[in-house]
Amino acid sequence: MQLPFEAKVFVGIALFLMTFSLALDLSVDSFIDIIKKPRKIIFGIVAQTVLLPAFSFLFIYLADLSFEYAMAIIFIAACPGGSSSNFISYLAGGSVAYSMSLTFFSSIIAIISTPFHMSFWPTLLDSTQLVSNLEINRINLFISLLILLIIPLILGILTSGYFKTRVNFLKSILKKLSVIFMISIFSYALYLNRGSFGSNFKSIFILVLIHQSIALSIGYIMSILTKLDYKESRSLTIEVGYQNTSLALGVALAFYSDMSQLILLIGWWTIWHNISAFLLITAWRSKDYFQQKAYTA
Repeated sequence: MQLPFEAKVFVGIALFLMTFSLALDLSVDSFIDIIKKPRKIIFGIVAQTVLLPAFSFLFIYLADLSFEYAMAIIFIAACPGGSSSNFISYLAGGSVAYSMSLTFFSSIIAIISTPFHMSFWPTLLDSTQLVSNLEINRINLFISLLILLIIPLILGILTSGYFKTRVNFLKSILKKLSVIFMISIFSYALYLNRGSFGSNFKSIFILVLIHQSIALSIGYIMSILTKLDYKESRSLTIEVGYQNTSLALGVALAFYSDMSQLILLIGWWTIWHNISAFLLITAWRSKDYFQQKAYTA
């Protein structure tokens, strides 16, 4: 599948706006308490940028996945926390400040870690097809991450600081606009590959389910080892379990738009994240409700 240039431009605009709108919720003050305890950030970053890619590769190796499926998982595991993870943490009763801090630092580190993981792990797989198809331009990818992550993140923080009274209105407009853009591009990608999506849905569903279960488990276990409170534990679990699928889709469309299974697998991730987030929020909120009810009884 080859997307026209205009479609790729829309993908870039959507990613930029989503990151910028997310950054409008951040400020320097929101990081002060978290920075005072850097161990929390360090363990969270290790879970995201070291353990998740490593265990993802182990899953790929043991499952003996095809080239495109393997690359999709690597793309997802290599990306930082998704822009929606902060909102999910809020709805799930987690620590929003901790979630935002993890998103911020993981996004900064992604400039180095994402290109590294996308180029390093595939070389460990014994596959001539994978080696011959791997043509990631690290310089172009670095520029893409700089434009799509770091610049809008910094601009968002500065905008929030200088235009505090107008931020809420701007944030609401930009989030709606960016979501509309991404849904439009993703729908177009699905339309072009509607036949193959139906025939591969079962395997795609199982792979995404297993991989996100691994990611959520890594975040939860790390939160226990770090001795986080229950709010921060939920935020770390969510941050590791919900990667920036929009970034992964954008990179895949930019570099591997002719690989339909790769695009479809990442595409289903964006859908499943919404479904699983609803289930996770419902489970944790129900737990809080019954605990509160038992406490007041």
